[in-house]
Amino acid sequence: MIFVISMPEQVLKKNTAISLSEPEVLVKELQNMKIKEVNVYKDKNGKDKTVKVTFADDVSTVATLKEPDVFDLYTGIRICLEKYFLGNTVRNKLDNLSKNAVKAYYNDLKNKEKEKSLIEARKAKAEKKKAKRAARLAAKRATAISDKKIISI
Repeated sequence: MIFVISMPEQVLKKNTAISLSEPEVLVKELQNMKIKEVNVYKDKNGKDKTVKVTFADDVSTVATLKEPDVFDLYTGIRICLEKYFLGNTVRNKLDNLSKNAVKAYYNDLKNKEKEKSLIEARKAKAEKKKAKRAARLAAKRATAISDKKIISI
């Protein structure tokens, strides 16, 4: 199991057993890291809700499912690993960055859809204007032909 973490060492929680100063040491520490126990707890309805991971150094981390998410043991364990390596403060900041990125993505989609609808509205208006002009010119031609006048259009 190899994790690549590119963060300054002072960002990690102080009592973390992982050192980022030398990548080789980090890889060796991660390979030697052991998970002592994984527990899954159910909610009052009997559905899996919480994952608790206890590491070899007796540090425990917990990941709890929030609605409307669907329980996934693999994801719960990964969240516990993130908490163990990064600490709650850094992980929360990463979560906030992720949420903001998702919001920005959807806002961008909405803006593109609005822009697309504005462009379509402008095209429809231009088509309507063209049709009106064509009808007006056709009426003018009909009047000119009936009056036997020659007009250039």
